[in-house]
Amino acid sequence: MTPSLRARIATLMVRLVAPHPLPADPESIVRVTRARWGLPALLGYLLSRGVAIREIESPSPGEWIHAGSNVPVILYFHGGGYVACSPRTHRSITAALAKRLRARVFAPDYRLAPEFPFPAALDDALQSYRWLLDQGIPPGAIALAGDSAGGGMVLATLLRIRDAGLPVPGCGVCFSPWTDMLGSGPSILANAATDFLLQPEDVPRFARLYLGGAEPKDPFASPVYADLRALPPLLIQVSDSEILLDDARAIHRRCQQAEVASTLSTYHGLPHVWQLLGPWVPESRRALDEAADFIRHHLGD
Repeated sequence: MTPSLRARIATLMVRLVAPHPLPADPESIVRVTRARWGLPALLGYLLSRGVAIREIESPSPGEWIHAGSNVPVILYFHGGGYVACSPRTHRSITAALAKRLRARVFAPDYRLAPEFPFPAALDDALQSYRWLLDQGIPPGAIALAGDSAGGGMVLATLLRIRDAGLPVPGCGVCFSPWTDMLGSGPSILANAATDFLLQPEDVPRFARLYLGGAEPKDPFASPVYADLRALPPLLIQVSDSEILLDDARAIHRRCQQAEVASTLSTYHGLPHVWQLLGPWVPESRRALDEAADFIRHHLGD
């Protein structure tokens, strides 16, 4: 299906404003991505109307987005290559999910690399989940969700939850997840001309910043190399024009091999994490509707 006119315009805008090519030196990569990635503050404010937002400093820093009842709860991990963005920059997604589900979203303000390399962000993610359980929220009423690096973190956090013997949440949702620090999928090169946000050389650069010397095949950094057995049902959304297409495909295959219920939903011709484009783009609304329906189905009303 041909992308909508609004989607094509949005893709062109991404192409015009995305910082390409990214600088080669690590310090400049961090500076540029932190300055230019994510949703502008004004748009974030406009898109978060109709929800209550409360910042939390401890024991798990982040923000609550509240649009109705106290359950279900979506634990949302923002993207940004593990080096940029924040809960504030991703309110177009978190507020949209809260409104659709008439529920609460908690978005952790996890520590960023390179100041805090792997596994600091993952430790923060697990702490956030433990904190929700400590508040008496039933695990079956919690969904994990995230985009790009945050999508990879959903999978890694589920692995940590399982291995720690904690009760697993009801389901997980991954938007354009980054699951392979090695960037070994064919789409990394095949889609270089159609992905206007990420380029092949960006994958090893961000991986080095995040890993800080850790092994790229560590399953908690690259879930595609993990044993995925006993994870809850997963929804994976990806665009066929982005370089991380095969990250999504590979994790879906690995889930099927591990007998994990996995749904791969592929959209055509859209930019990386198009769900951020909010109410202006029909495909963004459709993807968020699909995610909300999936969560509602697995967590119950």
